[in-house]
Amino acid sequence: MKKLLIPVIGVIAFALGWFLTNQNSNDNHNDIWVPYDNPLFSIQFPPNAHVEQETSQDKGLITHFYNGHVLDAGWANVGVTDYSTPTTKSKAESALTETFSAWFKPGSWSGPITDTTLGSLPAKEQIFRGMPTDSNTPLTLHVRVALSENGLRLWTLTTSFKDSHKLSETDCNKFFDSLEIK
Repeated sequence: MKKLLIPVIGVIAFALGWFLTNQNSNDNHNDIWVPYDNPLFSIQFPPNAHVEQETSQDKGLITHFYNGHVLDAGWANVGVTDYSTPTTKSKAESALTETFSAWFKPGSWSGPITDTTLGSLPAKEQIFRGMPTDSNTPLTLHVRVALSENGLRLWTLTTSFKDSHKLSETDCNKFFDSLEIK
């Protein structure tokens, strides 16, 4: 279970870190979605996203992060974690609930876990709203998690935005639904 929590925590830590340090404003917004393509997947990031890729290796797990910084509004992230031995879908769902709930202060809201898809895979989705544990800036976090059929790859997509610059539900779904797994 701890191996599953590490990549999910990494995606959230990166997104929340931005909210603690970014105070810049940029009103140069447009509506053109940003295409991103690599050997693992292709996706459309929200308008004005600047995508950076990084890799983390921890306790035998390799996680590739594709972090789309959306000006001063927030993040749209893709996390791809490779396992050496298969993990189960129930562990992925448990990691979703336990990991993300731990990032918010008491009194924050977490929605129900719902069934959906991510790429061509069955997935789980959950939405969180409230104050992150390390900040006083209200945050909305949308998360979709899917496990490959063989249990060796975990896909974690998140959008995280300050409530004042929130990405619409429609746009969050557009980001999630644009994932094409290769």
